[in-house]
Amino acid sequence: MLSAIWCSAFFYFFMKKITKNTGLYLILDRNFMQNFKEMAAYAVSKKIEFLQYRDKISDDTTFRRNALQILEITYRSKTNLILNDRSKIAKEINSDGVHIGQKDESYQAVRELLPNKIIGISTHNLQQALAAEKRGADYIGIGPIFSTSTKEKPEPVLGLEQLERIASKIQIPKVAIGGLNMDTCIPVLKRGANYCAIISAILTAKNPKNEIDIILNKINKLNQGEI
Repeated sequence: MLSAIWCSAFFYFFMKKITKNTGLYLILDRNFMQNFKEMAAYAVSKKIEFLQYRDKISDDTTFRRNALQILEITYRSKTNLILNDRSKIAKEINSDGVHIGQKDESYQAVRELLPNKIIGISTHNLQQALAAEKRGADYIGIGPIFSTSTKEKPEPVLGLEQLERIASKIQIPKVAIGGLNMDTCIPVLKRGANYCAIISAILTAKNPKNEIDIILNKINKLNQGEI
């Protein structure tokens, strides 16, 4: 089964392209859930372009197993599976890409390991954003835009004005993150972000699928010029 996934993933990777669309970047965080298949399948059914698996607590064996479960669902779709931090596992299972922070592995080392994959970099100010773009990142994360509880020691909150300032200087796709929900997603997109990265507002909702639907409906209305 694994060899079939790897082979199929290899061919389907070339059909997947990062865009500068406006959309939802859904993050499945191990802190909020244990069963990833249902949410991954729903993300694929909704044609969500980015699905990130984030897990700061599991060992590599558990991380790999969970990532493969998600990959079984996403590899035949237009949904890109991005792994948080663990670039060696990303290479091993042939995920679509990896997301790294400022204190994680160096971009150059990750690019050498994953020459043809999507690499995103977290940035917290204009200087970091410009540096990430210059290095060759495929997209940047910008945040935290608002206060967030998903990180033990979050960076200072940027706010909408700083987001707009950073976004105006960057040409590659921009993913806003930090305290986003159905109410704050649209203002963030209007200020220059291409994607809203959301974790807890969806995963802790009474009905996560309904929360996704509401957010996607709002983004669709924004794209159509209705809001």
